[in-house]
Amino acid sequence: MSSMLVKDVMTADVVIVSPETSVYAAAKLMAEEEVGSLVVTVGEKPVGVLTERDVVRRVVAAGLSPRRTSVKDVMTSPVVVVGENTTLEEAVAIMASNHVRRLLVVRGEKLVGIVTVTDIVRALGEESAKATPAILRR
Repeated sequence: MSSMLVKDVMTADVVIVSPETSVYAAAKLMAEEEVGSLVVTVGEKPVGVLTERDVVRRVVAAGLSPRRTSVKDVMTSPVVVVGENTTLEEAVAIMASNHVRRLLVVRGEKLVGIVTVTDIVRALGEESAKATPAILRR
């Protein structure tokens, strides 16, 4: 695992929104793009993350109007970021110590991707399958 880098498993095509976007529009975008989270950016700099869980807990359960609530009011911020050359082992440790399921991948301050627990598990599963002798894969 230590030889694999975040850039090898991250999703580079990140769905982004501005802090001023309504939660309604953001939720609609999540549904259209079939993603569970959006990265909130100012320019190319990530400033927050909005997840389906944020929408449910911080908007719906709190009785707020999704159309009148801005993403900036309910997003998770500050964000936890890593560089693209961070090893998966380091990424897992950072996720665990920060109690997060996703890390934003940056080059300098510019967003270049996102890596999730699912991405890491998938990559490790593929690496494990490659390492398994062919006779055992039958």
